Amino acid sequence: MPVRIDETWQKRLTFQVDAFAVRTRESCRISKRSSEQNLPILHHQTLNILRRLPSHGEDINPNIPVRSVINVDGLSVDGKINLTATTGLIGEGYVGQGLGNYAGNIFQTYHPETYAVIRGRGGFLELFHYWNDRLQVHVGYGVEGPLRQDLPAVGTGILKNSAYFASMFWDVTKFLQYSFQVDYRQTDYVTLNDNRGLVFYNQFLMRY
Repeated sequence: MPVRIDETWQKRLTFQVDAFAVRTRESCRISKRSSEQNLPILHHQTLNILRRLPSHGEDINPNIPVRSVINVDGLSVDGKINLTATTGLIGEGYVGQGLGNYAGNIFQTYHPETYAVIRGRGGFLELFHYWNDRLQVHVGYGVEGPLRQDLPAVGTGILKNSAYFASMFWDVTKFLQYSFQVDYRQTDYVTLNDNRGLVFYNQFLMRY
């Protein structure tokens, strides 16, 4: 059977509101309520952070509050458009602050010294093509990172993650699929040496 893809512009937008109450020293407990509708993804969360109290003999820095409250907000939109019956684009973008709990901003939520919230943005764009009903390829680029002024001047803070990727999926039979992917990844740190590297993936999938 030949591949058939709906040629109309397809967009999938969802809406989610999360109410969190977080109190933490070295671990945290999260209470979450969410709802979903056909709208852009919106997030709001409040973090109530309790700083580790100094042990005997340590001085308290008066410039750092013992307790900090930060708002976590984010907006994410993703979409898909079919350019032809076998080729299309998929993309997603987000902006927000304090999104480390959602794996955004490279897992960086707040400044480790001042407890100020960290803002950031990211997204990806992917081109896909179905050669036939057994072979498909995907190529794209993704990037994310916080704002430089929100990160500490020293330390292991990550300024940007980005990656170019290309993958192939081949249904050898109706029971066996082979896939292959190549990534070129880049990580830019605030003070540490930046990293670059190629990653290769091979996968066999058995269907029963």
